[in-house]
Amino acid sequence: MRALTLLSLSTLAFSLPTSYGPPPPSLSTCKAFTLIAKVLPSSASSPLAPLVDSRILIAAHVGAGFNVAVLYPQNYTNGAVFYQAGTPEEVASGRTIIINDQARPLSPFPMSIQGPEEFDLTYPTQHSVLVNVVDSSHVSFEQKAGVQALKNGLDVSGEGTFAVCNNTVPYYRSVFWTLMYVYGDEELAEECVEVVMVPKCAVLEDLPEGSFSSHELAVEVGCYETVEGLVVGEEEEEDEE
Repeated sequence: MRALTLLSLSTLAFSLPTSYGPPPPSLSTCKAFTLIAKVLPSSASSPLAPLVDSRILIAAHVGAGFNVAVLYPQNYTNGAVFYQAGTPEEVASGRTIIINDQARPLSPFPMSIQGPEEFDLTYPTQHSVLVNVVDSSHVSFEQKAGVQALKNGLDVSGEGTFAVCNNTVPYYRSVFWTLMYVYGDEELAEECVEVVMVPKCAVLEDLPEGSFSSHELAVEVGCYETVEGLVVGEEEEEDEE
């Protein structure tokens, strides 16, 4: 009887789940989101990786109507709230834009990403990510490295990646963690790490009367209620025939 009991306990032990952590977060939907940087495995060994991972994006003022995309710790700021805007046809083709409402009256400040032939004035081998009142880029979302992530519509090859760099912003004469873009045939600078920008669900507040912004074309996007426990994996390589 004792032997049978021990055997039963042994069988039970092998049948118990081996992971006791919380399950990874699943996608929800929302019309507003913040953007969180998650370091890609390609940069995980960098000494900068733990300093960058899970930072949240804000739009830092650098002049009238102009902002650069920089990242701060989540316990320091709530981050810039964005929404994706576009017609059904634009959503289907990935030709949407993402917008942050700013200024008074509230006005649309879309995200813009420099193209392959455009470069940052201070870092002439890098491409800036901006949040300006006048410029916009086609920005949407895709599945990248196993998570929902921001997609640069100017990257026609799809081989580039966002990067967070320890760069000086001349307007402040200070060093920030700036969001940049690296196209597929370019080298990553030493002061940068490769990231995906992951949407975290937020609240799209009602616009006050007199606003120049409009939420009429704001669309539901896939986002995470939390990014705690979110695992960013390697890109899957297609088998060559």
